[in-house]
This record gives sequence, C-alpha cells and structure tokens, in this order.
Amino acid sequence: MTTKLVKQVTPPLRRVLTNGFVGTLVAAVLNAGWLWLNQHKFHVMLSIPKSMGSDTYVQAEQWHIVLATVLAGLFGTLGSLALAKLVIAPRIWCLVVGFGSGLASLYGALTLPNQTLTQHLSLATFHAISTFSIVPSLAWALEIRHHDLVQADIKFHQHVDAQHEPQLKTVDPVMPSSGATDSLNETLVVDPSDYLPTEPGDTAS
Repeated sequence: MTTKLVKQVTPPLRRVLTNGFVGTLVAAVLNAGWLWLNQHKFHVMLSIPKSMGSDTYVQAEQWHIVLATVLAGLFGTLGSLALAKLVIAPRIWCLVVGFGSGLASLYGALTLPNQTLTQHLSLATFHAISTFSIVPSLAWALEIRHHDLVQADIKFHQHVDAQHEPQLKTVDPVMPSSGATDSLNETLVVDPSDYLPTEPGDTAS
C-alpha cells in the first residue's frame, strides 16, 4: 500500500481564526473611537456612499463603520485560510494581497468626490486602521513555526506507521508426538566389557 506524502505544512486553523477575530475586533474598536472623535471633538461630519459604487451619500454612523470593518476582517480571514491551503508561503501572499487591497481602499477614500481635505484624511484613516490592524495579525498567524513542523512530522510518521503496521498472525504451538517423548525418556543399557581394551598376552583360542 502506497502512502501519500504531505505536500506542505499549513498553520493551525484555530490560530488563523483567533488572530483574524482579534485583529478585526481591534480595528472595529479603533474605527468606532475615531468616528466618535471626529463627530464630538473635531466636529467633522463624515459622509460615505450609501453602497459600493453609489453616488448617494449618507452621514457615517457607528454601525456603518463597525459593519464595514467586520466585513473586511471576515473577508481577510477567509482569504487567509484559502491562501494557507492553496499556495506556498501564504504569509507573503497575505501581506501582498492584504496591503494591496488596503492601499486601493485608501486611494478610494482620498479620491472620493464632494469631500473636503479634512474629510478625505478622516475617511482614509478608517482604511489605514483596518489595514494595519487586520493584515499583520493574519500574516503573523500564517507564519510556519518550528512547533508546526514538529507536529506535522509526528502526524506524518504516525500515518506511515499505521499504514505499514505488520499483521501478526496467531500460530498454534507445536506439541511433540508421544513417540518422540517416549524415545527421549528411554534408557539405553550398554555392556562395558565391549569397550574394554584387549591385553597383549591374550590370544584368541
């Protein structure tokens, strides 16, 4: 039976999900706090598109920002899981794709029409917070550590041992026959005179 070799070592699913959740939570809290500062301290009213590609603007509220951040973190986490399974060096790909998407959204916020410079910078800050909170956290989770290599090696050898484990068969013990046992217990009687040396003076009559 042939054994299928392990193609690559993947990071634990729990670590990726945990880091994605923590990064998303941090980004959501920071973005909500940044919106509160703009509305109550800086007195800057931010307007965002009602939907993607829409020309209708609505006033930004807390649930808008939190929902957008959670969706970004969800897509980032699911994308990281896909990269871990499909490509080699998923950490590098996560950094490239994540920061590329973050820079694209940052550019979109800076070029949003009908906005002042202050509003542009405030909206761009939301995207920067999300990018630098979620992407590095997921990239750190995708890094292959020594512990991951050890666990993969142990699982691989356990799989190989299970595939090549010898099949032990029960063999009935061989009992000696009764004739052989009797012959071993028999006593051979020998006449000692047959083995005594003959004296030189003795002659056959």
